[in-house]
Amino acid sequence: AWERLQGGWHPALCCCDVRMPGMSGIELLALMRENPRLQRVPVLMVSSASDRQTVTVGIQLGIGGFIVKPFLAAELRAKVRALLGTNLETCFEPRTDVMKRLNITSARYTAYLEALAQQMAAKAQLLRATPAGQANDLDALHTACLTLGAHYAAGVVEGLRVRAAAGTVGDLADELGLCAQVLRERAAMAYLKWQ
Repeated sequence: AWERLQGGWHPALCCCDVRMPGMSGIELLALMRENPRLQRVPVLMVSSASDRQTVTVGIQLGIGGFIVKPFLAAELRAKVRALLGTNLETCFEPRTDVMKRLNITSARYTAYLEALAQQMAAKAQLLRATPAGQANDLDALHTACLTLGAHYAAGVVEGLRVRAAAGTVGDLADELGLCAQVLRERAAMAYLKWQ
């Protein structure tokens, strides 16, 4: 995990186990908090044990939350949504940087985000209806996410492309639907800033 983070990967959220091979989740959290680029990324720690020392160290390092195994998928999704909701800004390249890089107005940026959210929502609907053939055409969505500085959505789409290639599609539609929702929230925030 740390190699990917050092390589420039910018997740919207880090979800890791307390006990991992090579490096513990607490050690990973400490390294992230020392790195200016990763300091604000929320971390959700998963553990089968809830010993007080681990919880105390995690809190001191600014952990976003703990979830104890075994857990329900709905419980995990709720915690992830809560953390992403409080940390939406880290999911995106700063709006003004994207506008400058693309030489576009705030109104155009908002329109692009809304269009991308609609494309993701439409793709999610197609995946729900016919999951088998729809997972392969994710390149355009990935490129659009990167272009608009939507790091979180680009990471999710990239992960979906890898899983689709491996034949482990799973909940692609739900994940794309969540990305569409995050993009809509970002577009609404951008709209309010230029009004």
